Amino acid sequence: MSCAGVSEEERRNIRQKLITDKDFVDAGVFTAVKDQSLDLLQQAWIDFLKRDFKNFLKSVIVPILAEILSLVSATLRRSELPYWQRFLYNRHTLPELLQV
Repeated sequence: MSCAGVSEEERRNIRQKLITDKDFVDAGVFTAVKDQSLDLLQQAWIDFLKRDFKNFLKSVIVPILAEILSLVSATLRRSELPYWQRFLYNRHTLPELLQV
């Protein structure tokens, strides 16, 4: 039987304590294994959170940034218009801006 992160000596120690002690096994026997198991679980949890956050960024944040970039590029294209067209465009969109 293989236990990830647990040395052969620690496994033998735990097995020997479980075989020889009849009524009570000191909790200190399991401390090293518990600490190693917690380290493995913490690392697995951190890896999961990193992958989940990366997927969140791809699915939510990237589309929002793409929309912002398209709005910025549209605004830049508008600034290239002649003055009278910009004036007309801004005059018609001002009431919409005031309602927000």
